[in-house]
Amino acid sequence: MKRCSQQKPNGFTLVELIAVVVILSILTYVVSASYRNWNEESKKTAALMEMKQIADGEKQVEAQYGYYLPLTVLDDIASVPSGISNADLIGDHANFLIIDPQTGANPPTNTVRTIRDMLSGSPMTSSDTVLTYKWKGPYLEYQPDKKYNSSGVIGAEVPLDPWSGPYHFLSINGSEIDDQGQVGGTGFSNNTIGRWALVSFGKDSTQGTDDDLYYTFN
Repeated sequence: MKRCSQQKPNGFTLVELIAVVVILSILTYVVSASYRNWNEESKKTAALMEMKQIADGEKQVEAQYGYYLPLTVLDDIASVPSGISNADLIGDHANFLIIDPQTGANPPTNTVRTIRDMLSGSPMTSSDTVLTYKWKGPYLEYQPDKKYNSSGVIGAEVPLDPWSGPYHFLSINGSEIDDQGQVGGTGFSNNTIGRWALVSFGKDSTQGTDDDLYYTFN
C-alpha cells in the first residue's frame, strides 16, 4: 500500500512575510530613534564646547583690556594680511561698546566706553592707527559658514550653534549684549542668573524652552 505524504511548500507563507515586515519596521524605528537621540546629544555636546571656547576668548579679552566685548569682534584682526582681500578688522568696529565686567553694563557716556576708547586708554581721543598695534586679536576663529549677521555692519557676525541659530551673550545682570555691545537687548532683561552666560536656544530656536543650553562663567 502506498502512503501519500504532504510536503511543505517552498517559500514563506503570507503570515510569515507580514511578521518579517513588522519586525523589520520595529527595528528600523528603534535604530532611527537611537540615531536621532545620539545625533541630538552630540550637537548639545558640541554647543557646550563651542560656548566654552567663546567664553575663554572673552576671558582672554578681559585679562588683556579689562572689559568684555560683543561676540562679533572676537575674530577681528588689526590689519589686513598681504594677499587677503576679505577680513574682519577691529577698525571697522571701533565704535562698538565695551562691557564692564563688574557691573555687567556699558560704561557711562564721556568715559572709556567704546573699543576705540579702550585701546587708546581715554575717551574719544584715538585714531584708528592706534588700533593696529594695540589690538592683540583674534581671540577666536569663527568658521566662515558658521556666522550670522543681524546688524548689517561689515564683519559683525556672531557664531552659529549646531542648529544654525546664533549664540547669545548675557551680562552678569541677565541682560543680553547685542551685536554692537549694547547691554539690555530684549528677551533676557528679567532673567537674572548672577553670572555671565552664553546661551543656545537649541533645536527649536525658541527662548525659554527645555532645550535651551547655558554655559556660565565669571
